[in-house]
Amino acid sequence: MENYTEFNPKRDNYFSSIKRQYNDIVNRPKIIAAYEKEAFNSKWKAISSKEKVKLILKKVALPFGIKKSLLLGSYRLEEDFRQRLQDMEVYEDILQSRIRHQKGEKIYSGKQHPIVKENTSPQTIDWAESFKTLLNDSKSYIALMVENLDSGGLEKVVSCLATWFCKNDIPVKVFCTRNGGKIERNLRNEGVDVLVFHGKKSLFNNYLKKNPPLLVNTHFVSDFYGIIHHYQIPIVEVIHNMYFFLTDKQLKQEQKKQQYITHYIAVSEAAKEVFYYKVSQITNDKITVIGNSGAIEKDALHLCNSPKEKMGFSEDTFIFLAVGSIDARKNQIGIVRAFDIVKSLITAPLVLILAGAITDYEYSEKINMIIAERNLQNDIIFWGYTENIVDIMNASDALIVNSYYEGWSMAATEALHCGLPLIHSKCGSGKELIANGQNGILIDNPIENIISLSSIELYDKMHMGINENISQLAAAMINMFENKETWKMHREKVKKYAQENFTQSNMMQEYLHVYDETYHKFMAN
Repeated sequence: MENYTEFNPKRDNYFSSIKRQYNDIVNRPKIIAAYEKEAFNSKWKAISSKEKVKLILKKVALPFGIKKSLLLGSYRLEEDFRQRLQDMEVYEDILQSRIRHQKGEKIYSGKQHPIVKENTSPQTIDWAESFKTLLNDSKSYIALMVENLDSGGLEKVVSCLATWFCKNDIPVKVFCTRNGGKIERNLRNEGVDVLVFHGKKSLFNNYLKKNPPLLVNTHFVSDFYGIIHHYQIPIVEVIHNMYFFLTDKQLKQEQKKQQYITHYIAVSEAAKEVFYYKVSQITNDKITVIGNSGAIEKDALHLCNSPKEKMGFSEDTFIFLAVGSIDARKNQIGIVRAFDIVKSLITAPLVLILAGAITDYEYSEKINMIIAERNLQNDIIFWGYTENIVDIMNASDALIVNSYYEGWSMAATEALHCGLPLIHSKCGSGKELIANGQNGILIDNPIENIISLSSIELYDKMHMGINENISQLAAAMINMFENKETWKMHREKVKKYAQENFTQSNMMQEYLHVYDETYHKFMAN
């Protein structure tokens, strides 16, 4: 037990102090009202003139029952105290649990899952060759349709599909209904035919009339479906995310689109489940789940002798890694809070790396404030966006995905290709990637009843940093640390699992299988 701290009376006094302050606040409504006013004033000072107008309109609309998110959670002091109280209670529970155990035993006897190889059925039909023949016989092509093609996970999936089809001589074109961008230019350079329609339906209609595709694979496009349907072309729509974030208006739009969709592909079981609940009552056989693949080149996976040393860390440093844009959806606040608890209990050197571009500066400032309050400046590293993520993954000991919602985490998939075990919340691809504990630990979603929330309620809770799974997350991090040698020995098995289950070739074959079945069913009707 030499890696763990002893009982700390000062920490216990701090816990009592936080509890008193929180009770003082929640039992005095006038103080809460004062903090809400302070939150509004802080928000007012931080935003542009355009945002101020929006904020006023939202406030004016409230008495009329029109609720719009003010996103004031980042400044709610009483919520900060509540979260610190919650963290101290988790800390106290873990500490008391350790005290009750005999020396030498683990704090958590968390269930250990053996890593076993799943039986995978061999591919009996080469759907690439089958669909290629169908396209050649009809002298047609597959159309991949997206609104914009500049950056983003959805856009990368479209790029991946287009590139693989092109390399395998499967006729393909990419339709951008709005605008192109960086990915569009890259695809053109690779020889992919990309057409940009700038939102003009007449251009799209004329092109489709002269050059109809065999099938259109749409990726979260808001319009143009009626035109495709008019020319009797089957549509396969991809459900890229858990649609918690859609407004009522957007949900109605998704429901309206159903009349044009021949078949759906959901990127994860969780995305399929939420789609059923939020959007649709369609039959189960109309949605096929196909996970995304990792996008790491094999050459990049070479592991040097001392990956930690290469990144500037000592070999005995345990590194937790979180990859993703710095914004409320990715829930870095929950990860920082859990890390603080674990850091308070473990004396061994621990580091948390947050790798990703800042897309929400307000949220980023909130994270920095929490880090400063808890004196974690020397233990948490903001790495920013990097092209060398494989080097960081190879040096790390565990990847954390604690998002409120995802479609399919590309970062987590890439981590498995590096042999890196996961701690993944129940969202997006968590169930598929963890694989019954073979590749890590699955914990609850940060919000228990997230599926029943409106988009406004969800946004507010995310920005407040609500984390109802904080105890599970801290326990999982401790579990990873305690079993670090076991996971280190299993890295090659984790990597092998990813190579057998999450490859571009498998993903493309499954997409083409769905295309083939959808087309023939459509023609039969």
